[in-house]
Amino acid sequence: MVEISFLHFTDLHWGQHGLGHFWPTYKTKLKEDLKKMREKVGRNWDFVLFTGDLAFSGQSNEYETLTEVLQEVWEWFKEDGSEPFFIPVPGNHDLRRLDDANPVAISLSYWEDKPNLREEFWSNPNSEYRKTLREAFHGYTEWLGSKPVPMPDNFQSGILPGDFSLSISLNDFKLGIIGLNSAFLQLTQEDFREKIVLSAKQIIPIMDSSPDDWCKKHHFNIFMTHHNPSWLSESSLREFRAEIYPPDRFNLHIFGHLHEAMGIELSEGGSTSRKFRQGPSLLGLEKYGTRDEIRTHGYIANKIEIQGPSGTERYWPRILVKKAGGYHGFDPDTKFERDSDDSVSSVFKLTQDEEADLIENAIENNQNEFQNIASEDEGIHSIEENDDSLEQDLTAKDEEKSTTLPRFIWKLHSHHQAIRQAEQASLEKTLLEKRCGIIVSDWGLGKIGFIGTVLARLEKSDPVEVFKVSCSETETLEQMDTIFRQQLGFSFQETMNLLSNLPRPVLFMDDFSPNLLEEIRGKEQPGETFLQPLLDFCPTLLIIIAMRQAPKNPLYDVIHLRALEIPDTKLYAQKHDITVEELKDPNIIEALHMKSDGLPMHLDMIIEQLQVSSLNEILTLDDGVSSLDKESEPVPIALQKAVRSLAESNDKYKKRSAKLLQVLSFLPAGESLSALKRVFPTQPFYPQNAVDLFKFDLVQAENPMEFTKTEDHASDLFRSGITGEEKRLVVPRQVRDYVKSITPEADLIDITRATLFLMFGDNWLSGNALLQPKRKRTLRGVRGLGPGNEHAVAVSYLRQSIKENEPAKIRKSIKLAISLASAYADASKYRDCAIVADEYLSITTGLLTEEENKHLSILLARGLRMTGKRNKALALLDSVIENNDESITKDERAEIELLRALILEKNRDKDGALEAANRVLNLASKGSGRHDHALSVIIDIETCGKERIENLARHEKAARGRGNLVVANNIALDIYSELTDEDAKSAALESVIKCKKDPYNKIRALVNKANLANKNGSSISLSIAEKAMLRQAYSFLFTQRLGNLFDECHKVLWKLFKIEDNLNYLLLMFRLSSFVWRLQGNIETEKTYAIQIRETAEKGLIPKAQRKVVMAFEYFKKRLGFFISDVN
Repeated sequence: MVEISFLHFTDLHWGQHGLGHFWPTYKTKLKEDLKKMREKVGRNWDFVLFTGDLAFSGQSNEYETLTEVLQEVWEWFKEDGSEPFFIPVPGNHDLRRLDDANPVAISLSYWEDKPNLREEFWSNPNSEYRKTLREAFHGYTEWLGSKPVPMPDNFQSGILPGDFSLSISLNDFKLGIIGLNSAFLQLTQEDFREKIVLSAKQIIPIMDSSPDDWCKKHHFNIFMTHHNPSWLSESSLREFRAEIYPPDRFNLHIFGHLHEAMGIELSEGGSTSRKFRQGPSLLGLEKYGTRDEIRTHGYIANKIEIQGPSGTERYWPRILVKKAGGYHGFDPDTKFERDSDDSVSSVFKLTQDEEADLIENAIENNQNEFQNIASEDEGIHSIEENDDSLEQDLTAKDEEKSTTLPRFIWKLHSHHQAIRQAEQASLEKTLLEKRCGIIVSDWGLGKIGFIGTVLARLEKSDPVEVFKVSCSETETLEQMDTIFRQQLGFSFQETMNLLSNLPRPVLFMDDFSPNLLEEIRGKEQPGETFLQPLLDFCPTLLIIIAMRQAPKNPLYDVIHLRALEIPDTKLYAQKHDITVEELKDPNIIEALHMKSDGLPMHLDMIIEQLQVSSLNEILTLDDGVSSLDKESEPVPIALQKAVRSLAESNDKYKKRSAKLLQVLSFLPAGESLSALKRVFPTQPFYPQNAVDLFKFDLVQAENPMEFTKTEDHASDLFRSGITGEEKRLVVPRQVRDYVKSITPEADLIDITRATLFLMFGDNWLSGNALLQPKRKRTLRGVRGLGPGNEHAVAVSYLRQSIKENEPAKIRKSIKLAISLASAYADASKYRDCAIVADEYLSITTGLLTEEENKHLSILLARGLRMTGKRNKALALLDSVIENNDESITKDERAEIELLRALILEKNRDKDGALEAANRVLNLASKGSGRHDHALSVIIDIETCGKERIENLARHEKAARGRGNLVVANNIALDIYSELTDEDAKSAALESVIKCKKDPYNKIRALVNKANLANKNGSSISLSIAEKAMLRQAYSFLFTQRLGNLFDECHKVLWKLFKIEDNLNYLLLMFRLSSFVWRLQGNIETEKTYAIQIRETAEKGLIPKAQRKVVMAFEYFKKRLGFFISDVN
């Protein structure tokens, strides 16, 4: 056995202010632990790898004193018989930072955007960029050249300061080390997360122009940088994965910078794992960064053992911990899953050419053995070879047997027939052409109803007979034979023989494993799965396979079933076998979709319950869990096994992946991994945890929307995700339901508390829903319309408090709920406000105080008024007055009367509106917002013409001067409607458009200005910024469903896009607006706009190959096809 051992140090930050008094005590503990680890490893240290930030600011005096420190440490090594080589790379603290105004620094900040700059940088060593870089790292390179401690003599330097390659022979073991400067762009104090660059241009000259050949000359290859790959820019990360560290090149990538130990091994698509080792900070202040993050002090000891054609990497992460006596000492890092000797181990294969021969021989032997086994197993292929003889042997007895095969009877259901028209056509086509189709569908998506509908049309029969086999426990063909015997009463081969006697048999294999589909390929036709012989043997057989995960290389068409969007939810509900009158209301359909997330399983359950319960009662039930015992579609074994494999694993990191799944299951809108990383501070989540969930299709990744930087945080549904922004991890509804149903009560409480901190910070402890700054940027996707994670967490806390029956907790949770509803209203998210206030009132029946009930009812009325449900809002306000007449305060009564006045004015009840407005004048303080608003209502009703304009103008000026901006903006919009001169109308809108704190009226003003600009011959035009705001306005109105204003915004924005021939935006807009039209039954409107898109497309325009645009284009084609077939 050949062995080498080394230490991984990083992030010393020598010279940082305040470190001086730490070092004397720390070095004693470090010396003791290094001696202890030397004994544990069992051999001397061969070298010390230092991954950057040796100094604090790259100054020469820091390196001078650092030399003394290192020499002292090397004296310790000598005492134990070691004299290791020192092998470092620079970090971002090993350079002298440039001023932010430095012209070179400014130029390099545009690295990603300027190809010419990058070309000049790499090709010209005498450019100002490279000169500046050499000067910045001068202190480091000069110090390194002095060889402060023993270093190898054969460093091969690269293009940038600190780049090197090194070949070392130790005990007949050849080691290759590559070090790259990852900090060369981090020349200023700016945050460089996801801006760091590594280039293949750095490795080519130091690896003899052939990186793979260079690595093959060594038994083991180590790659060193200062930064974690997660800090690379998007383009650089792609280059890193493809050109610098593809699988099989390096055995190890070590780095520092993030001040805590981490070990990740990541295999993608079956490739060799990339191995990443992040070292903890060797020394530094206890807290760092802008959030006072705790810095972990320590190092990693390493040992590589070689025996035969493979080896083992062992590493011991060591961290400084506080002991019970108040002092510190080094211990194993308990975050890692360790062996009995406290090490973490990983096996690798050698890459040197002479050892490769051994590996090839082993592979050859294995192949010979496999061929011997394969030759003995003719299996399924004997069906093809003996087809004729089997047919000749078929007797009357066989025909009688075939009648005993158990069958499932599937009926045609009109509600399934009405939806998924394109998917139905795809399955029908593949069954007609190939007689086999694959359906990828998760639990609860109504696959049986879908398949039954297609088969009924295909077979021209209702009901249809299907032979169904559940393959949930099957991974091999041998197991397949067993389940056929268990479920159908005959072996696999016998069943095929019997099916071949039937005129048009249908075999449905459910919960099929993708592994099984790939297990056996035809011997004569390598591209053929075991399915083809079945189809050949039974020439009339139809095979339908259903699986949770799509196969890698499908030879038959794959049809994906997904949750229904709102228009299909409407069709499904209104065409359902169970007729419920309430389902004709579009508002009910939206509530139904939000409650069910578009899962047919949940829709069926809700519609069944509507026969005996009110919709309000059903909507207040806790989501999903009550349907898990539904016999029509049990939880798939594959889903149960996937979740169990993580939750019941002995690997604590797999368990942590299960914990991440639990947390995400309580966040219906999903969340980014970075936001969730420290939701449990002692159990942080890492990318590998998310990867574990992806492997089992337990989570999906969605791009975040781009948001404005204005105070209203409106979103733009036309834009893709922000470049470099982390994706949102979303757990599908059916998986959430299952995970929540098996989560222990104690875990539910812990998760709720943790997510409350995530959403609201410390504010929730006092019952305040003050959103965290990042939370203000949250938005659901088009399908996920609803109040989002904040509401999900708040309602979970509310239900928990009620269940525990703790009065103080109930009061706090109700206060939080009311506060959140109020926050939505203040942000002009009136639809969200109405949804959550209505749900909170339903959940807390009998628990609210008079004051709480009153507050929530007023908030609900505000939301209802703004979403077009004025009469319902008026009735609610009247009931608040009737039920709380004695307890209503003066301010509350003023708010109620103002809402009544605004509703009555809109309803053309002028007398009632005047009466209510005058009551407000008597109740509200003069000069208050309510007083000014009521006065504007009175002016609006009692005056007209020129007098009205003059009075409104005076009142607007006064209200704006008093800071009552919403009132002033409302008045400005009233003035706009009275004016006839185009320029005057435009001028009336300007102050509203510029207002930052009234998003609703700003949208009204933008729409009005766009109407002016769209008129023929108009001198009014929209600026680029206003066009962008109009897109954002459309997106906001879409999510909040603000009725007529949405329709108006659609018209003006559509006209703008038409004028610009902007096919991409027209397609995106059509898909969104189509939802609303179909929900309202406005099919003619939808048809008109679809034809307009076709006219634009006929000009030769081609839509972008961008995911959202492609999706919108497919949707448009589907709808246009519907209209064309409808005409025919």
